[in-house]
Amino acid sequence: MDVKLFKAVQTFFNPEGAPSFLTLSDSDLGTTWAAEDPTGSMWRTLGYLPMATGEHVIDVDAARLLFVQLAERILPASVIKEKVAERARAVQEREGRKISRKHWMEFKDDVVQELLPKSHIRRKIVPVMFSKYRTFVFTSSAKTCDEVMALLLRSVDGFAVPVHMGTLAQKSISSVLTSIARDGSDENDNFQPGAEIVLKGKDKQTIRVKDKAVDERDVQALLDTNDYHVSALALTDGDEGAAETVSFNINENLVISRLQMNGVSKASKDMDDTEQFAHLQASAWIIATELCRITTSLSELFLNDPLDVALSKLAPTQKVKPASDDEDDDEL
Repeated sequence: MDVKLFKAVQTFFNPEGAPSFLTLSDSDLGTTWAAEDPTGSMWRTLGYLPMATGEHVIDVDAARLLFVQLAERILPASVIKEKVAERARAVQEREGRKISRKHWMEFKDDVVQELLPKSHIRRKIVPVMFSKYRTFVFTSSAKTCDEVMALLLRSVDGFAVPVHMGTLAQKSISSVLTSIARDGSDENDNFQPGAEIVLKGKDKQTIRVKDKAVDERDVQALLDTNDYHVSALALTDGDEGAAETVSFNINENLVISRLQMNGVSKASKDMDDTEQFAHLQASAWIIATELCRITTSLSELFLNDPLDVALSKLAPTQKVKPASDDEDDDEL
């Protein structure tokens, strides 16, 4: 699996009393939820993708990892419209009558049924990782995340809707990010601003700054006016060049994107299946360990209460907070 699949992540804290999924295995999932392509009149399918070894659930010591595949038929509306118009014209020419709305809809249904099985299938793979107290869903899309959560609820026994880190926040996320951008570090000195920032003004104007230090005078001048607040910010954790260095972008919903970690690299093309699987396990261990560490530090910045107290105040069925409608996992 490509490490690019792990570039964006949404963090969920498991409710108090929720079972640990560190013992999750293939037998817990069964065969009902295996990934497959849409057939016949189906538009979309959702299921768990097996590794080359045949396993669905991967033990990475610090966590359990599985991959969800979303397969969707691609049938552009313009193609449907064109084919429907062709049929309508043929009927008009043959019968000399106006086509009613009811017949237009019937033509559309017929066209979709005819073209759908021949249409292209787009597949999207979303890693999901269970640690002891957290669930990580590797996507920035709110829609995709909701679909993955729905699959987990249906297929994993005892799974309860966890609490999104953005929902858990007790402080203004934007205010905390703005303070980090202004001060050059957070209050606990864990994170430093990177070279990307998105500012939003009172008039809803958006300014995106890339490849430029946040402490540059013109950026700071915008922050000093109080007319702009930070809606997304690049952060680094650890000394530059150190083995534990982690960098990422984070937005107002506490969705992480462009995640990079030292020690996590793409598998070599020369590796066989066994070597690639071992490489995946090693990389996933680093990702799980580092994500648990940095999400603990992040949650402390946005909470007034200790983490366990904040979690105890929320019902286990707390609604998942929408994260982003952006389907591009590489964007701020």
